[in-house]
Amino acid sequence: MHIKPLSKPHTLTALESLVHRTSNTHCAAQLHELNKRYQLEHAFMALLNQIDHTHFECIWQYQTHHNIYINLIIITDNAVHLFKFNDYSGLHHIDGDGMLINSTTYTTHADISELHCMKYSVINVMPETSTQLPVYTKCVMFNETFMLDIHSHPGDILLKDQILPYLERMSICSKKKNSTISTVLVDTSVIHEIHLPDYKKGVSCPDCLALNTLNRFKSLNYCTHCNAIIDSESLFNHNISQFKAILSEQRLTRRNFAEFTAHYFPPFILTKLLNKHFQKFGTTKGAYYI
Repeated sequence: MHIKPLSKPHTLTALESLVHRTSNTHCAAQLHELNKRYQLEHAFMALLNQIDHTHFECIWQYQTHHNIYINLIIITDNAVHLFKFNDYSGLHHIDGDGMLINSTTYTTHADISELHCMKYSVINVMPETSTQLPVYTKCVMFNETFMLDIHSHPGDILLKDQILPYLERMSICSKKKNSTISTVLVDTSVIHEIHLPDYKKGVSCPDCLALNTLNRFKSLNYCTHCNAIIDSESLFNHNISQFKAILSEQRLTRRNFAEFTAHYFPPFILTKLLNKHFQKFGTTKGAYYI
């Protein structure tokens, strides 16, 4: 059972909408990392779906106030399991501080340390009836080239070919659900929003995402970048989704959307499309759409 199901993060949607609207390199790096993380979560979900996990309580994409991100928490009747996913490659070792270090590049990763911090946080919020449950931590390595130095203890490491057998053992050992802890943990999860940079205004092509490359002819729109021909309704829906992703805290009004798209849509067409796809509220001058 998925108490907090796997879903596409709003931050990822917002960054995807900014691809052609900003040249900010930090946004591009964030987009790459979030997209990779989301793909790994789907890869683990595919393995999880191969076993009977009806007695599992799953909390996906858990984040703490200290900005520690845990990809998945699985709660059974006899244990709590914390998983953090990555695709690190090559030979690594674990130093005395519990940091995972690439033995060639000396790149340091805090995955194991963050898992241990989260472990004690889980123990601290456990209800009295659940204090005897053990908390297990696993740093899941999806890259098949990952290797751990023989002098490093592999207890917190789960290699790609070990994932399914590990989940199968969990399934066999779990006989019933345990909702007490999952309720507490879901309530303590937080959402960290990114600060979006300044962005370019204009209309975006649904096919190639290029900005301000469209020419309108009646109800059709021609993209000079990818040669696509798009009807006005499809173009409107695509840019509405970008508006909502980038400006999620701003009300959707005719004026706000017109400014976002650099007044590409004629006023009468924009009003018609807004009235067709959204419910109108408020007075004429202060009208907004939901």
